[in-house]
Amino acid sequence: MNNNYFSNCLKSAFFILIIVYNITACGVPKEPVNFKAGEHDCHYCKMKISDLRFRGQVVTHKGKIHNFDSIECLKAWSGANMSKINSSWAGDFMQNGKWIDFNKALILKSDKLKSPMGAGLSAYETRELFNKAEAQYNGSLISGEEFNLYINEWKSKIFKKQPRR
Repeated sequence: MNNNYFSNCLKSAFFILIIVYNITACGVPKEPVNFKAGEHDCHYCKMKISDLRFRGQVVTHKGKIHNFDSIECLKAWSGANMSKINSSWAGDFMQNGKWIDFNKALILKSDKLKSPMGAGLSAYETRELFNKAEAQYNGSLISGEEFNLYINEWKSKIFKKQPRR
């Protein structure tokens, strides 16, 4: 009976180790997860994501994927949830289907760009692509504190009450 008990304990411990290994080996995704237009609602404003040129995505430390319909929604949600973010991504406006690291992206602000939530923001991977868009849409680079202030102003105009998180 003691040998059976000991054997069962070893089997249980081994099984638990396998489960723990599989959970930790899988880990949190490091890359964004592609999706098609119309498959998801924006995590911030709840609108259907229909124009993938403006899309954004956050991967949390727990591995949850949050999709956004626009740079402005991604930035607004991120500002209030920085401690949850493992990585954040934006769709490159000029390179259809390409994800870029949101923290390295060049953000163009232009009244001529009709982003889903109306802030006129788009993301670019390279200075060359940014310059082409800047000339085409008559916009300007926005970053740092100016970007944060712009998002706060945009939120106060668009939402009387901040959306649920």
